[in-house]
Amino acid sequence: MCHVAEDVIRKAADFGPQHCSNVAWAFGTVSLLEHEMMACLGTALHRNMSELNCQDLSNFVWSCAKLTWSDEPLLDAVAAEVPRKIATFTPQNVAITAWSFGCLAKACEPMMAAITADLPSKLQQFGTQGLANLAHGFAKQGIKNEAALDMIAAQASQALPRFTNQEFSTCIWSFAKLCYSNQGFISAAVAESLQRMGELTPQDLAMLAWSFARCECEADKKRVLDAISWEVMKSISDLGPQDLANISWAFATADVESALMMSAISKEVVNKACDFEAQDLSNTSWAFAKL
Repeated sequence: MCHVAEDVIRKAADFGPQHCSNVAWAFGTVSLLEHEMMACLGTALHRNMSELNCQDLSNFVWSCAKLTWSDEPLLDAVAAEVPRKIATFTPQNVAITAWSFGCLAKACEPMMAAITADLPSKLQQFGTQGLANLAHGFAKQGIKNEAALDMIAAQASQALPRFTNQEFSTCIWSFAKLCYSNQGFISAAVAESLQRMGELTPQDLAMLAWSFARCECEADKKRVLDAISWEVMKSISDLGPQDLANISWAFATADVESALMMSAISKEVVNKACDFEAQDLSNTSWAFAKL
């Protein structure tokens, strides 16, 4: 792939939009970042921005997100192009674009407003992954568009049993991140959380604990966190430092006590203390002090 990158750099000036998008997608797929090559592709794309179709746009920003490579002027140009072509975007293009800008922590309200305006015509065609990625895009960009969230929540509520565990925890986390408090959606999320509790990975448990700690309904919050505490004790050895810190923080924030779980976490923290980052240690210490 390094030889391919060198050849792309030499020929990038002759590349059309699809060539640029396809090459970037390939390198994103194998998670190989070649800075000079991406800069050359970005220059070629910027020069031909008006010629990019919806697939080219979504593939390229997806590649940027996968490679954690960002060029502010280029992303601004892509974001400005999306509203002009949003009618041609498929649901997958929409979800990938929103998700990618979120992963890059690039908030683009006009672009997301255009996506929101176009949602009614496409929402029924979104699969579970698309709904989770779209919610994630709004959350990571920090854009609380109530109209969009209402539409996504209504569609997701009907499909929650079909979500994978990762899609489910990502979707719930996204709404919690934006402090979205539609009780109908929250009730559906609580019921589904309890239904699949024994299937969740440690990371899923940590994300759900963090999410429900922010829930306004004390009864819902306690029901889910109590169930999570038992699952945490079953899988305690599989929890990493960040999972342990996030779960501890969540229970302390929610003011939900679980002496057995916190005792198990304390032993695991001692065993894994060397692997904790400063933030994880800080959050864990705060949680034990508060509880």
